[in-house]
Amino acid sequence: TAIKQNEEEDRAYVKASLAEKYARAEERALVHEVERDDEIKANRLKHVERERERRATVEKLREDEEDWKLGVSLRQKAALAKAEVVAAKGVEEKARVAHEQRLLREEEHRRKAERIRREDEDRRRSAEEEIHVKDLRSHAVMREKEEEVRKSRDVARASEQLRMRILGSDPNRTFGLSKNRLS
Repeated sequence: TAIKQNEEEDRAYVKASLAEKYARAEERALVHEVERDDEIKANRLKHVERERERRATVEKLREDEEDWKLGVSLRQKAALAKAEVVAAKGVEEKARVAHEQRLLREEEHRRKAERIRREDEDRRRSAEEEIHVKDLRSHAVMREKEEEVRKSRDVARASEQLRMRILGSDPNRTFGLSKNRLS
């Protein structure tokens, strides 16, 4: 009884819910269909308007062409001839300017190449001078070392000679540490 009543209420709620969802879906479908129809109509109107504008443009172009054909006169022919002369002068001027620019670019290129050659020569000369200075320093250092070695050998030779003289005069003498110095 209460359970049946709850089940019936649940069924009624589900039916109402489904009916409401169905109604909303149907409404959305109807709105979509109306929007689609409106869009199709608008597109057709745009197409018709574009076609009308195209025809009007074609007609205007035909009229303009006829006017142009009818309007060609001696004065227009003279204007065309003058325009051709002006255009030819313009072409000649452009060619002259292009030629001058090319000559300027070539001259600039030559100047840059010469500057680069001079810079390379200066760098080479500078490097050679640095090498020469380093060689001179190296030789000077080598001479100083040789002089020091020679002096050391002379001192050692003199020391050896003095030692030999002393040993020759006093055979009991030693050059090591004496017992008196250790105490």
